Amino acid sequence: MKPGASATEPAAGWRAAAAPSALLVLALSLGLGLGLGLGARYGLVEPASLTHTCDAAPWRDLTCTLRTLTVRAFVDQRLALLALGLAVLAVSSRWRWATGSAMATGSAALVLYSADIAAPAVLLAALAWVQSETAGGPLR
Repeated sequence: MKPGASATEPAAGWRAAAAPSALLVLALSLGLGLGLGLGARYGLVEPASLTHTCDAAPWRDLTCTLRTLTVRAFVDQRLALLALGLAVLAVSSRWRWATGSAMATGSAALVLYSADIAAPAVLLAALAWVQSETAGGPLR
């Protein structure tokens, strides 16, 4: 312990070691959401062959079922609203799983046609992460 430091203060090395892992979790959440969102958009929603096949029989097989569920997730901004709810939960509770979930869900919603609500959700999730880092304690 350094001279003049109290026993209740965390060591400087603890904070420095925790920051990269939290940033890595945040970046992985963002990347996972973007990857799944882009895969769903370009693999399930936009191909013309799937559109013609699955519009006639939306529950015909696994591919059409996944496409139908993906379209229904963003048609009324449902995915973005879920991301916004998780982001508000992350800001108010500072739970790590809520921050990562909001970031992943929001980034997927950004590429799945729900950017109006998803953009504030991603920003709120980032704010929850920054807020926990500047407050001196990690997310729970």
